[in-house]
Formats: sequence, structure tokens, C-alpha cells
Amino acid sequence: MRRHLVLVLKLAASTGLIAVIAFHVDASEVLDSAGRLTLWIVIVAAVPLALQIPTQALRWRAAALAMGLALPSGQAVLLSWIGMFFNQVLPSSVGGDAVRAWYLGRLGGGFATALSSVVLDRLAALLALLAVILAGLPLLRPLLAGQIAFWPLPVVVFAVVAGTAVILQFGSSLSRVLYRIRWLRFAGDLIGHLARALPALWRNPRLLAYALFSHALTVSAMFALAVSVDAGLSYRDAVLCVPLIILTMALPFSFAGWGLREGTTIVVLGLVGVAAADALVISVTYGLVQLLISLPGLLLWLVRRSRASSRSSDTLATD
Repeated sequence: MRRHLVLVLKLAASTGLIAVIAFHVDASEVLDSAGRLTLWIVIVAAVPLALQIPTQALRWRAAALAMGLALPSGQAVLLSWIGMFFNQVLPSSVGGDAVRAWYLGRLGGGFATALSSVVLDRLAALLALLAVILAGLPLLRPLLAGQIAFWPLPVVVFAVVAGTAVILQFGSSLSRVLYRIRWLRFAGDLIGHLARALPALWRNPRLLAYALFSHALTVSAMFALAVSVDAGLSYRDAVLCVPLIILTMALPFSFAGWGLREGTTIVVLGLVGVAAADALVISVTYGLVQLLISLPGLLLWLVRRSRASSRSSDTLATD
């Protein structure tokens, strides 16, 4: 019941956000902007998005090794592709992470350790993203002046830094305390995974390097789409603005990020003079291209599932 309620609420949020955007953005301008899209530049934008799959696989493999799990490179790529697909079609933008953890757990090492490796992977991505945002904050401040929607940004950054320090110092003890309370067991589990993952992050700077490269790929894809619609976005402004969009894309408030990503893109790129119609086309095209790139993940999942079913049938027949 609770899952269905969450799904309905996220669908309602995405539908509501899209309706608000459709009401405020001129449809003729959107069509005009979409008409300026060129296939070859969209393909150029697809290249960095496709490269994110092996990049994430390398980052996750390094995270798994840091947690003591052997994850072959080929398996890391296949599971990352499957995870990317489920991130696109499940209500939460982290649904694919649970799928990755489940499959890795079945490969050996236990689900808890596998989940810790995924948490470490995600944590590296988040900290690298916040580092990029902090580095660009002096240049962003004049643009964000008077923008109420971005007032919580320093609070979010401070909360992540302070939370990281607390978990590093007291994570294991806090996890045990919370786990004793039934309705806080999930929080206790999460803090326990973070407590195991954080020390591994400091010992493996490659994780942050892979994460920074992954964010650079997203920036490049968005910039290419902006060039295609002649939005007037410089690469410097893309480096400053796109990380803010990436940050909101991770928030679990809409269905797979739809609606929330479009609204954020319009607001953030509007700070540097990009028209709302152009920003909307950039965001929707980005989402569709990412969905198309993820589709082989569905095929890989079906093949994997079919093979697992065949092995189960063979085992039963033998018995």
C-alpha cells in the first residue's frame, strides 16, 4: 500500500510540474527550438552519456574492491547498464542502485557488503558534485542573488559535510542505536553502510576522479544540446550551472526525475540568459537520449533473467 502511494505521489508530482511548465512556456517557441535540433549534434551529445556507463562501472568496481568484493570489469559494465535502465523506468532515480546491489550480492560477498559498495559509489558521485558546486560558488553568487529557490543550497552543502563528519566519528554506534528502533531500522542500516564506505572513500581517490569525469560527461552532453538549439550557453556557464541540475536530478521527489529536471533546467539555465523554451528542449532531449541509451540494459536484464531461469530448471530436472 505504501509503495503504491509513493508511486502515485511521484507520478502526481511529475505530472503537476510538467503541467506548470507547459502553462508557463510558449508552445510555439518550444516547437521552434525543437526544430533547430540537429541529428548529428544530438548524436555527439549521446556519446558522453554512453561513456558514463563504463565510467560508472569503473567507479563501482573500485568501490567494490575497496569493500573487499571482487567485481569483474565485464560484470560491472553489464550491471551498470541494467541499473541505468531501471533508474530510467522506476519511480526513484536510485532504483537501479538496488538492482545493482542485488545482483552483486548474488555474485558472492553478501547483500550488505554489495549495498555498501553501491552506497560508496553514490557517495563518491555526490561529494565530487558538491566539490564542483563549491568551487563554482564564487562565480555563481552574483547569479543566485535574490533567487529564493537556491537559498537552501549552502544549508545542503553544510549538512552533507557535517553529516559526513558525524558518521565518520560515530557512525557505527549510531547505526546500532537506530537499528534497535523498528521504524528507524532503515536509517540505521544506511548509516551503517555509510560508516563502512566513508573510510574506503578517503583511501581510494580514484573514486572521486571517476565521479568528476562522469559529471564532466553530463556537462558536455548538456552543452552539446544547447549548441544544437543555439541557446547561447557558453561552456563556462554550463560548468557552473549543470552541476546544480545534476544535484536536483538525484532528489526522489518525482518519477525518474521527469518534471523536476525540466523545471530546474529552466530556472538554472535562465540565470545565464537561456530562454525557457530552449532549456525545456535541452532537458527533454537529454532525458530521451538517456532513456534510449539505457534500453540495451533491458535486453541484458532479460537475457540474464532467462539464463537464471534455465539454470533453475536444469537443477530441478537433475534433482
